Amino acid sequence: MVGEHLCYVAEYQGTWLALLGWAAPARHLRPRDALVAWSKKQLACRRHFLANNTRFCILADPHQFPNLASRALGLNRARICRDWLARWGHPLVGLESFVDGQLFRGTAYKAAGWKRLDDTELIQGLPEVHFWFNSGLLVSRMAPLSIRQKSFLLVC
Repeated sequence: MVGEHLCYVAEYQGTWLALLGWAAPARHLRPRDALVAWSKKQLACRRHFLANNTRFCILADPHQFPNLASRALGLNRARICRDWLARWGHPLVGLESFVDGQLFRGTAYKAAGWKRLDDTELIQGLPEVHFWFNSGLLVSRMAPLSIRQKSFLLVC
């Protein structure tokens, strides 16, 4: 990953269970942009207050560790703001992610308190689109990090 980013490993007794990566948010995302209600100028100036869950890989057997995905997301969400502030010098006010609706239901995100925004069309063939999300239709999700930050998203 390039630019502002953080990577995490969820582990238990020295065994890696999951990997999470966070980086710059999507440049344009209609459902998110409508939710935060920032003007184009505000969005350009404030986009760095958002982060995109660019990687989320469960390494462990989900039957051996029930609720691992939502637990890893929840624990990560609880600490990413202070980690981002320490590493990059500014806070985060929201997180976004994408779930391929043809392969997954987004249950872990929902259980971890994320809000489903809308279906998002993915433009095929763009060089920056290098994820396995290739179904053409993704479900975007967003999570404000706290009530205070939710207010910042909506009023700024």
